Amino acid sequence: MNRREQIFQTSIKLMKNKGYVGTSMRDIASGMSIEAASLYNHIKGKEDILTDNCFELANKFIDSLNTILKSDEKPLDKLHTFISNHVNILVGNMDAAHVFLYEWKHLSEPHYSKFLSMRDEYEQGLRRILKDDESNNNFENSSYKMVVISVLSSLNAIEQWYKPDGEIKVEELCNILSKILINGIKEL
Repeated sequence: MNRREQIFQTSIKLMKNKGYVGTSMRDIASGMSIEAASLYNHIKGKEDILTDNCFELANKFIDSLNTILKSDEKPLDKLHTFISNHVNILVGNMDAAHVFLYEWKHLSEPHYSKFLSMRDEYEQGLRRILKDDESNNNFENSSYKMVVISVLSSLNAIEQWYKPDGEIKVEELCNILSKILINGIKEL
């Protein structure tokens, strides 16, 4: 792992625990056991870390979505894959996921607007997956927004409670969440 990657990981852990605003360059340097001035040899500032983290994960979500949308899977299988991929991306790095989910609002322009645009694209993609299954459900068009919000809120909440080294393995978690969310959606 190179020095920039070490700085990135240390910064993300600090931002998860102290928040973006509460984390200073001095905190990052202290966590690295180096002088704060040395950090600037590797990064411009802590916003670089936040921006890189947010867009690295956002790109993973968008790439996953685009693969699903292009696939020949049946609509409910697409939804299951969407759920599984979303969970796996979050669980793949819980610290980075926390910062992604809660600290993005500190991005400056133009990054802030681009991030919101990517988030909207992701939500619209989930809406497309749901509409592909329209013949098998009966919820009204106005319900799509609530379904999208409910699905993403449920999935994103795992960052708060899931323990990757706990009793429930990630594959089982994906299957459980898929059953709960898909069967719940089908009942609307």
